[in-house]
Amino acid sequence: MKLHFILIGLLFVCFQTVFSTIVFVHLGPRIPAYLYVALEQARLFNPEKEVCLIANQQAFDASPYNFSTNAITPVVCETLARTPEHVQFLKKCPHSDAVLDGFWRKAIERFFYLHEYIATHDLKQVVHLESDVMLYVNVASIQDALDRYQGIGAVFDFDTRCIPSFVYIANVQAIEKLAQFLSARAAENAFDMAFLALYKSTLTAQAIDNLPLIMPEYMKKNELRNKLGQRAQDPLSYARYYDLFQSIFDGAAIGQFLGGTNAAVHSNSKPGFINETCVFNPSYLTFEWRKDEQGRKVPYAICQGVACRINNLHIHSKRLHDFRS
Repeated sequence: MKLHFILIGLLFVCFQTVFSTIVFVHLGPRIPAYLYVALEQARLFNPEKEVCLIANQQAFDASPYNFSTNAITPVVCETLARTPEHVQFLKKCPHSDAVLDGFWRKAIERFFYLHEYIATHDLKQVVHLESDVMLYVNVASIQDALDRYQGIGAVFDFDTRCIPSFVYIANVQAIEKLAQFLSARAAENAFDMAFLALYKSTLTAQAIDNLPLIMPEYMKKNELRNKLGQRAQDPLSYARYYDLFQSIFDGAAIGQFLGGTNAAVHSNSKPGFINETCVFNPSYLTFEWRKDEQGRKVPYAICQGVACRINNLHIHSKRLHDFRS
């Protein structure tokens, strides 16, 4: 009987290290209601994968949400052993807790919790989603394309900016390198988006590389240039592995165009917003919702008569319920 349970345990460990896990991270005393929508959306398209939320014990204690009923794994971040890199980051980080309730510090710190969680369970093929991101794809269906990333695959909307709405982490070594980089530069007054772009510019594509942001059809007709007049130095990188994915990922621009921006920080929060930094203009595309074989609504971008599936939408407005499938 004891041997039987040992074998089951070994099989469970093997399952964890082979199949991808979808991980959300929210740091702070309370979990926002829109995050529950994001969790359920990820579960809807990935019924066989583990979906987990890393959050503070205080936040879980205050939450009315039934995680077990919705098959979401709660992970208390205080139970994760802090790495030396995490400790060093907290000592050196210049972002004050008084600024947006410590938002920018927490945005960077999440990667240390991701490292600790992935290392604890020796996870591979991990997908990290931001709290206001809606997922519209079964990760297994794009896993062959994701396997091209030996380190990290992330969404870059300009050469100097990565919006980590959807982040693919191949293994613990990939996230460990990023944690070491962030810890070493913790004293610099930069945001997570700039740090990730800097990480890419100082390392090889094996460490971090672009997920496809826009379809090739767009680039055949339009130059990749943002509203500030800045041009992409390597346009083809914004359609990296598109031939394998046959789909694109939203950093923020599409979600902002379709759903508007966060009214708490933008005076004009209505739909139709054009992100000034993104290298493509979403108003040059048309969008529609199509039902998949299971009747779930999925967003598509259309350019030059070619319809392209959108794997995720970053709903900056926080009105995630308007974008349920």
